[in-house]
Amino acid sequence: MVRLPGIVCCSMLMLFAIQQTSAQSPEFSFSAGAGISGLKYAMNQGSSILQPGFRAAFGYTWFINNKWGLSTGMELSYYHTKASLTNGEVFTSNITDTDGEGFEHRVQTKGYQEQQKLYALNIPLLVQFHTPSAKNTQWYAKGGLKISIPVSATYAVQADELTATGYYPNLNLEITDLPAHGFGSQVNWKGSGHYSFNPSVSLVAETGARFRTGNTRVLYAGAFIEYGLNNIKQEQDISSLISYNYATLANSKANGIFSVPAVTGNIRLLSYGIRISYSFTGR
Repeated sequence: MVRLPGIVCCSMLMLFAIQQTSAQSPEFSFSAGAGISGLKYAMNQGSSILQPGFRAAFGYTWFINNKWGLSTGMELSYYHTKASLTNGEVFTSNITDTDGEGFEHRVQTKGYQEQQKLYALNIPLLVQFHTPSAKNTQWYAKGGLKISIPVSATYAVQADELTATGYYPNLNLEITDLPAHGFGSQVNWKGSGHYSFNPSVSLVAETGARFRTGNTRVLYAGAFIEYGLNNIKQEQDISSLISYNYATLANSKANGIFSVPAVTGNIRLLSYGIRISYSFTGR
């Protein structure tokens, strides 16, 4: 479990103490970045691919001397993953119908694709180094931790074909074509919903060039990578790919692949790409 208030408060106190003895004015910065950014996990019955993402941030760096500093700030990041299920896989869950009879709800898909999108508020806690130089161009590197707090997590599902059947073990009977009671097939099926995730703690590394564009202005251009250290997946109350609707299959709600046990492994945030930052000092 991540204790966010304690980590953030201790870090702020440390940065404040360093600021009092800093030999260099602190930097304020605005930055934007883009690259590959998404939810990284393994799938047993399909595959997932990270998609392009972006980030925008405001930062603040306190310098200990002319080489070292500590950085923090606020960042909004967008993560995107595209997942697909293997055609013909059958996903089952135990359901009770309107007459109180228990049955096995069987769902099979073809061409199933799921777009997973996450917006997160990030708080970086980084150590920064740059080479001291009288020239306008310097090399820099940053490293440390980043805390990510999920703000919005959604999924959009589409399938070329969706088939739902009901197997009654007491009758040894499988109902395959009864649309008025939620059993049958549907083409071009779509659905959407929301996920819930735990906060993430990621390792962060960034390096590149630092260009002085004036006495109080600096431009950073570099490459970054971030890797989540903890599993952000939450246990779901629902354990089926779609919710059974006794009235009609068309109204069955998509629950997403994270709702099905054992389909995916641990979920971690993963990002890499380029970042441009514009910084200025108080004097």
